Amino acid sequence: MQNTPILDVIERFLNPVLGKSLSMYFKNTP
Repeated sequence: MQNTPILDVIERFLNPVLGKSLSMYFKNTP
């Protein structure tokens, strides 16, 4: 079986998305 870094790809894809949503959330909170 080949060890494909699927989790690494998912993390690379989710990190910018989560960072953007978190920054948007904190910017919208007073």
